[in-house]
Amino acid sequence: PADRPYLGSESPLPVGPHAVADSVTVSGELTYAFAGDWRATFEGSYGLSDTDQQQTQPGGVELANARDVRNEVYGGAVKLDGSLFELPGGAVRVALGGELRHESYRDGFQSSAFARTVKQAGRDVASLFGELSIPLVTGANRMPGMDRLELSAAGRFDDYSGTGSAFDP
Repeated sequence: PADRPYLGSESPLPVGPHAVADSVTVSGELTYAFAGDWRATFEGSYGLSDTDQQQTQPGGVELANARDVRNEVYGGAVKLDGSLFELPGGAVRVALGGELRHESYRDGFQSSAFARTVKQAGRDVASLFGELSIPLVTGANRMPGMDRLELSAAGRFDDYSGTGSAFDP
């Protein structure tokens, strides 16, 4: 019957399910324009996901099992970009930034056969990044057989609490 859901089509045990999932995400950005084409950007974000699930057996064991899971991430970043100087092909531009982020996870489980257990983990991530763009040939100074030539270099350093760091050029 529709009013008595089962674990599977062959299960003789009626199970009363209950599940609730909540999530919220908030983010924002503020940009400030300096003299020339320089600008600074400040970003922030927060995300949360909570899930609560319970299964009961009416007329039998009251609690079959329960699980609650929580994920949370929050962080912020600062970015600065603009032109350093002019070349015949255009402006040499640079972008620099940094970011901090916290991530956490918690998973709780209990059942009529097992006591409540909670597994949890978290980490912090700190990052620095930059990019340099050098336009050598553009529409302003193109030549026969060469419309555009640009050099660029970028790098990112990430430090993960508890596990180490990484650099990506």
